[in-house]
Amino acid sequence: MKRLLIVFCLASFANLAFAASDLDDLLRKAADLRKAGKPQEARPVAEQAVSLAEKRQDWTHLWSARQELSFEYRLTGDYDRVLQLRKANLETVRKNPQGFQNYAYSEQSSVAYLSAAYSWKHDYANAVRYCLEELSLAEAMDRKGAAGTLLPFALQHLGINLYLAGQYAEAEQRMRQAYNKYLAFASLSHPDPREATQYEVQVEILRWLERVLVAQKRYAEALETSELARSRAFAAEVARRAIQGGKELNSPSIARIKATARDHNATLVEYSVLYEYDPDLLLLFSRFQDMPAATIYIWVVQPDGRITFHESPLSPKGPSLLEMVQGARRAVGAFGRGVTLDPQPQELKAGDLQNLYNLLITPILPDLPREPERVVTLAPQDWLYMVPFAALQDSQGHYLVEQHTISAAPSLTILDLTHQELLANRGKKEILIVGNPAMPTYALEKGSAPIRLNALPKAEAEARTIAARFHATPLIGQSATKEEVLRRIFSAQIVHFATHGLLDRNTGGFQSALAFAPTNDDSGFLNVLELQSLKLGADLVVLSACDTALGKVSGDGVLGFSRSFLAAGTPSLVVSLWSVPDESTGYLMERFYQKLQSGKDKAQSLRSAMLDTRLKYPNPGSWAAFTLLGESAVAAGTRSVTGNPEAISKERLNVVAFSFPVPLNVHEFNEEPSLEFQDPVSSVRFETAMTLPELFSFYKTAMEARGLKSVALLERIDARGFTLVYRGLWTDREIVISGDFSTVKPDARSVSVRFERLRQ
Repeated sequence: MKRLLIVFCLASFANLAFAASDLDDLLRKAADLRKAGKPQEARPVAEQAVSLAEKRQDWTHLWSARQELSFEYRLTGDYDRVLQLRKANLETVRKNPQGFQNYAYSEQSSVAYLSAAYSWKHDYANAVRYCLEELSLAEAMDRKGAAGTLLPFALQHLGINLYLAGQYAEAEQRMRQAYNKYLAFASLSHPDPREATQYEVQVEILRWLERVLVAQKRYAEALETSELARSRAFAAEVARRAIQGGKELNSPSIARIKATARDHNATLVEYSVLYEYDPDLLLLFSRFQDMPAATIYIWVVQPDGRITFHESPLSPKGPSLLEMVQGARRAVGAFGRGVTLDPQPQELKAGDLQNLYNLLITPILPDLPREPERVVTLAPQDWLYMVPFAALQDSQGHYLVEQHTISAAPSLTILDLTHQELLANRGKKEILIVGNPAMPTYALEKGSAPIRLNALPKAEAEARTIAARFHATPLIGQSATKEEVLRRIFSAQIVHFATHGLLDRNTGGFQSALAFAPTNDDSGFLNVLELQSLKLGADLVVLSACDTALGKVSGDGVLGFSRSFLAAGTPSLVVSLWSVPDESTGYLMERFYQKLQSGKDKAQSLRSAMLDTRLKYPNPGSWAAFTLLGESAVAAGTRSVTGNPEAISKERLNVVAFSFPVPLNVHEFNEEPSLEFQDPVSSVRFETAMTLPELFSFYKTAMEARGLKSVALLERIDARGFTLVYRGLWTDREIVISGDFSTVKPDARSVSVRFERLRQ
């Protein structure tokens, strides 16, 4: 009898496990359909899960199934049904506390989602009532040390709903409390990408605080908040390097912003994109693609310190912001280096360019300088980084570049830092020019056969023409290796790269790379992770390549070439907004340097070169791609540079340009700043399809090429994974490389490369 009872219990457990698995499969299918934009198809799947969970009295799965079903109804606009389902969930939790592993969390979460349901119905009185209950529950959990980020999250919910209810003073108080709680949870100066969700929520609460301040007509404070939101990670990354040079990162303040406008003698324009409220946060982390923008705030700061504020709302019946940006980019065309564009102007959809002009420029026209040579520095945000500002057209068909000299900056705080870099410039006398390297091979997709990038003979001609102007010898073909470029880049005042730029859209931008000649020891790709580890002294870097201004859109900017070069200490950077045609680019670059040597500043030189190029190549796709980021002013000695930069030794290069090697075509890439060491140190993690022996061999070769010595006693490779430990350049640390089978994907390898304290 006892044996039969055991068999019966085991069978019952197996049935329960099967049932849970069955429900998990249904919930996963419903969520996948919803995320694929098919909520109508997802709904019957979620309803089936609700029915099964009710029948089995599986309270946890019932809660999840109702919640998933509420998402489907929410996406189809049935907010009454959303409210009904979430009320039922709260009732289920409170009637069956034993059915939830973490009752306190389940209750708090249920209340939070119920308040969101009232927000969707614009019933802000009830939304605030349940937000207060959510906050009370979070505070109770916090007293027990179990709240984590739930407390600032609850304060954020409450603050937003108070704002929507028109209670601005109390909304401001709650939002500031939320932000301070977030900061208490994670260090501001070392933002951790592992907390990406929390970080983006911090950015969001600051943007809502902007709205509260604007509603109270406190426009200057709203500008300070806008700067804080956009500068958190980027400014910290730049400042960590600047501080080592004796510089100090200034906190965003109106006094500092006015000083920046005065120091640059420029009109500064800052844009802030504000989105519709998504109480469920389903779309918050979608790279801003699915979040409807509601309005754009615009501040204009004059050189004399005057500040004006404008709001430019988007019509809910018109095209979305993303649609307008994509339309404007299609209007000017997209091309690749090595492609010849018909010099005759193509038919443009002027409406696409005029829509953005009306949205972004028309409201501030009275504040812009009348003199075309006066610099206007734009600080865009989110998808506005992708806008071809130079090609925007007014109602008479005039391009913005005809009316104004334009430059750009990720933020006014970063512009202040680049000015410090400009003032600290040591006035080197040489120029580094690279054109048409012997091209490396690259696999376009994971698992595909590598192909060789096409040669760029016109880029070679461009490099030779520019080199002749400066009496220098360009690095061409096989001589343009990554090692040779890095050996010379530290001694250059101007750096000009005319090569392919590969935009990484898969790993968060960190694998975006410039192409140079491969060697037996190196693939030839210089990626942004390596770039940002450098400390450069150049006054100007010109990336005459494709898509070099682009990357992954995040809450505080674009991760890619621009961030890496600015973080490496470059005050001025010329980058492209799309794939550039060969012939017109060479012509534009020649004119740019001619104007620069004649006495114009960088922004004026680029504008003048664009206007000259437009006369010969009228299509804006041929002349409007390039943007000056950072300083318009020219450092002492830049106009008189001549000759080739001196090359440092290979041994010295291993010290000043060290970065962790990462193989190509990795995924799930993550960089994690370490707080253990004073200087900027990060670890990297990624997944790859490479085998463990292939990874072991890759790192043995790469680390030995950097002159590092393996600690043989700590070296290991077996069927489970591998470990490598290297020493050589530091007295306080060692590099630990480990790889094993991914816990998430059985057919992948998970790799980490990190610094650890030196073992005795």
